This record gives sequence, C-alpha cells and structure tokens, in this order.
Amino acid sequence: MERLPEAYGLAAVGQLLAEPMRWSVLLALADGQALPAGELAQIAGVQPSTLSDHLKQLLKAEFLVFTRLVVIVTTP
Repeated sequence: MERLPEAYGLAAVGQLLAEPMRWSVLLALADGQALPAGELAQIAGVQPSTLSDHLKQLLKAEFLVFTRLVVIVTTP
C-alpha cells in the first residue's frame, strides 16, 4: 500500500476530506470511471473555477490522478 506524501499527516488528511464538495467528487469517481472536470463541477454543484482549487488539493495528496481530459480517483 502506498503512503501519502510525508507532508500529509493524519490531521491534514482529515481536514482535506472534511470538505463535502471533495467527498462528492471522490464518490462520483469511486467506481473508477473517469470524468471531465466540468462534469465533476456539476456533480459538486459548483463553478469549475471553484472546483479547480479543490482538485489541486486532492491531486497534491495523491487521492486523484489527472490525465489530459479527465480526472480519475486513485486506489491504495
């Protein structure tokens, strides 16, 4: 099982996952199907510009991987 980057202690992970919008994104991707960021913004009920920062945080914590066209949830 891969570990999160050292910068992410348990408290930081908890804070990252405490945001309901991030949970809605992770749940939307939980089945392994890749979705465009615009569609994820619709699912989360926010503007794409708002979602962008949240996606960056999830990417930095390695909860997601980004491909050119879609965002995909990673598995441990």
